[in-house]
This record gives sequence, C-alpha cells and structure tokens, in this order.
Amino acid sequence: SFVIYLLEFLEPKGKPIEMKSYSSGLNHLAFQVDFITTVYDALKKFGVNIRSKPQYIKELGQFSFIVKDPNGIQVEFVQIGNKDSKTKGGASDVKSHIKTLSFM
Repeated sequence: SFVIYLLEFLEPKGKPIEMKSYSSGLNHLAFQVDFITTVYDALKKFGVNIRSKPQYIKELGQFSFIVKDPNGIQVEFVQIGNKDSKTKGGASDVKSHIKTLSFM
C-alpha cells in the first residue's frame, strides 16, 4: 500500500507551466490498473477531464487512456495485456482498481 500526497501552495501562488509530452522532466503520472473500463467509467462519472477513450496499443501490449488534472498535468491509466478490459466491480471505487504507480 502507498499514499500519494498532491499539494497546492496557496502562498505564494505558483504559475502554471505548460507541459508537452516531449517536455523535459516529469510530464505525467501513470497508474497500472486491472480493469481500465471500470476506471474510465468512474472518472467520466466524476467529471474528470478525459483526453482519450481507452485504446489498445498493440506494439506495447496494453490498453491506456489519458486524463488531465486541474493543473493540466497528464495522468495515464494503463492495463497491461490484451485481456478483456470490461468492468469488474463498481465504478465508484477507483482506488481499489489501481495496482502500481509510475513517474514518467
């Protein structure tokens, strides 16, 4: 088990930095999940800024989709393998479907 703290400094107020996928440094987080459709449906239900639907990437052998957080940081959700990506469990409990975290 692990905990991720996401902080926002209120004083002094930071300035947004536009990050592109080709930018140097940390440009997105990736979470490995078991059932990508479950996570996608839950995030959509909660009004998250979803950038793409889950897609299978044959060359990588995985499903993935990307969202943007309120600060514009890309967050990727990945399901390894080409097994059925359909929903298992309830769409309301996203955290129970996240397996690992990667910093990209």
